[in-house]
Amino acid sequence: QPTPQDAIDYAAFLDKFARAMHAAGKQLTVDVARWSGVFNYPLLGKTALDRVITMDTYCSNFTLFQERLVTAIEDVGLSKLAVGLSTLDLDNSQPFSNGEIAERFELVSAVGVSQIDLWLMPVPDDNGPGTSWIPYLTKYLAP
Repeated sequence: QPTPQDAIDYAAFLDKFARAMHAAGKQLTVDVARWSGVFNYPLLGKTALDRVITMDTYCSNFTLFQERLVTAIEDVGLSKLAVGLSTLDLDNSQPFSNGEIAERFELVSAVGVSQIDLWLMPVPDDNGPGTSWIPYLTKYLAP
């Protein structure tokens, strides 16, 4: 089990690594989740990382999705945060409905999230009657 000191040491390592990457003209991102104590979101938000991609938002329940998104924004900062979206309801391995997809995209757009990352590829183009990610991805990309 990681200790709080492990989280401090990991953030320091990532900060040093990100600075070295920048010196070489590269970027560094890290995927994080609160189920591991090595990821201290506020510390990671203060590093030179280019992006912190939260996997905490891989959840089926929309209220939980909202809470985790707000917490990640508060801890990391919107300019550095990328939000992970699962393409399936992880509780039942079924595709999200259009309504469930829409509410996630409406929220990330409303709060100004500039990067999303999809998990569980391929992205469903047509999961049956009335479910497709393509219109939501297209709208998210529109200026």
